[in-house]
Amino acid sequence: MAYIRKRATNDGPRYDVRYLVNGRRRTDTFRAEKDAKSRLTKVQANELAGLVIDPKGGERLFGEYAEGWLETRLVQGQPLRPMTRQGYEALLRRNIRPHFEKTKLR
Repeated sequence: MAYIRKRATNDGPRYDVRYLVNGRRRTDTFRAEKDAKSRLTKVQANELAGLVIDPKGGERLFGEYAEGWLETRLVQGQPLRPMTRQGYEALLRRNIRPHFEKTKLR
């Protein structure tokens, strides 16, 4: 979860935007509060979009991930059409799962 922390310095206030990426704390510092708020909004949007990486996510097996991906995959906001889904399932079953099903995502 990202947040802003205000702190006093000899040159005036500073605004630290703090957030986690890959399990590590990151801090971006700004002189203007509006710049810090802008950065916070961007970080939060990335979190909601799933662009922030979960450090434990790499322990999942590819087979589990692929099954969930098929269930949640959207194209232009719509679920996969039946023929497209069948095609993806066939590709996974014949070409990909035999080699990568037990592989950890990391």
